[in-house]
Amino acid sequence: MPSRILTLLFVTNFTLILGFSIVFPLLPFYAREFGATIFEISLIFAAFPLMQFIFSPLWGKVSDNVGRKPIMLISLFGSAISFILYGFAGSYLNLLMVRIIHGIVSSAGFATVHAAGADISTKEDRAKTMATIGAAFSLAIAFGPAIGGIFSSISIQFPFFISAVVAFINLIFVYKFVPETIKEKTKKLEIFKGFVLLRVHSALKSNLTSVYLMSSVSYLSFAIVGVAYPLFALSKFDFGPVEVGFVFAGLGFSAAITQGFFVGRATEKFGEAKVIRTGLIFMMVSLGAVSFVINPILSGGVLIFMSIGTALINPSVNSYISKHSKEQGVALGTVNSFGSLSRFIGPLVVGTVYQIYGPTTTFLATTVVIGIGYLISLKIK
Repeated sequence: MPSRILTLLFVTNFTLILGFSIVFPLLPFYAREFGATIFEISLIFAAFPLMQFIFSPLWGKVSDNVGRKPIMLISLFGSAISFILYGFAGSYLNLLMVRIIHGIVSSAGFATVHAAGADISTKEDRAKTMATIGAAFSLAIAFGPAIGGIFSSISIQFPFFISAVVAFINLIFVYKFVPETIKEKTKKLEIFKGFVLLRVHSALKSNLTSVYLMSSVSYLSFAIVGVAYPLFALSKFDFGPVEVGFVFAGLGFSAAITQGFFVGRATEKFGEAKVIRTGLIFMMVSLGAVSFVINPILSGGVLIFMSIGTALINPSVNSYISKHSKEQGVALGTVNSFGSLSRFIGPLVVGTVYQIYGPTTTFLATTVVIGIGYLISLKIK
């Protein structure tokens, strides 16, 4: 039964992320059609994780009380509507408002799928379960950007409507096939305890502080990839949505292979902490070198090391946290919030630094920050 449910969660997470990843690399180009500056493009990226930072612990708390499945359904329905609204945005301000709405509803799905995976796994196979769910994420990232890039040749809005269809199909799939995974729901819904500032305060006083902080640092890579790399590739290699989409596809495939074949075995042999530290080293090497590469194909190849790094880190972090927490929905929602805070701050800082100092300084500064994350990771037992 757990194996069957894990397969269903794999499909659910794949489809959930597929809709998101189809449009993700198109956002800088879409925002530029409305005359957005680099900072305004960064704001588009920052708004989404800010909402996730605020609402992920709330959704996690609610899912501990009412179950994982209802929250997944709410997330998928809200995401489908959001994708439709993206296509009809018509202005930068409308695009920003839709991005905020999408961040609120999507945070429900991202947190509860991982919490459902924790529900059906034992401590011994927790890392494998998280890696499997993470592989679905990476595989979706592999296919989504390529699909979005290809169909953007019809119009820049068309891929958003494809994502809406994908979300509606996933909604039906979850409703009909995915069972409820939580065995013992919390009897009392203490929604106040799910507010993010309280969760962050509690997290920083817990035995998982180093994991939360390190995870925040690792998520900075998304800011680099999402904001800086498309702009860097456009100016240096004249890349458009199609080319950027295929670069993201390569990153997704490398991450999926890493999570599908290596993470579970690596954590069994070496433990989560060592795997996390190895992932951070991969990220530092990649982001430190990418701006110095003069060949467009090699540029994408260098970024693969970053993708492998995040593929090693994220499921290992989720596994470690779920092993050391009593309320898994809240704990995984909290780590998602820390990552979201990093993805909120990251694009704003990246956009500002990129606009003033250029890509080389931006990538090198992020490498230093990830190095700080490595030092923090040394405290993880």
